[in-house]
Amino acid sequence: MKKKIIAATLAAASLVAVPAVRASAPVAQTKRAENADPEKISGERPQYPEEAREAGVEGKLTAWLHVDAKGDVTEVEIKESPGPLFSEEAIAKFSKWKFKPEIKAGRPIAFIGEYTIIFRLKDGQPFVSNS
Repeated sequence: MKKKIIAATLAAASLVAVPAVRASAPVAQTKRAENADPEKISGERPQYPEEAREAGVEGKLTAWLHVDAKGDVTEVEIKESPGPLFSEEAIAKFSKWKFKPEIKAGRPIAFIGEYTIIFRLKDGQPFVSNS
């Protein structure tokens, strides 16, 4: 019974929009680097939320990471999520990621990277892929 209640709560909560963490720099100043796969140098992968795992909730989360010229994540925008538990975990972990600065015309630049996490219960851990 508890699993059904949690699953119903998670399903209903997934309809609620999760606000993004806002950056201080305007997005209009951000340019995309020539390198399609920026190099992440530190940061933990988002983990499967325990309540969602126990309730059997799976899904796909897509986030845009706004990264400044120093390689720090300044904003995380959740574009798609199976629910707020997943979004909260992704924002908490992605906000701490650090990237090798992107270089364009010999200067470091800010960029936006899109990351997709597939939450599957087969192994209990999310698979993180850069799309």
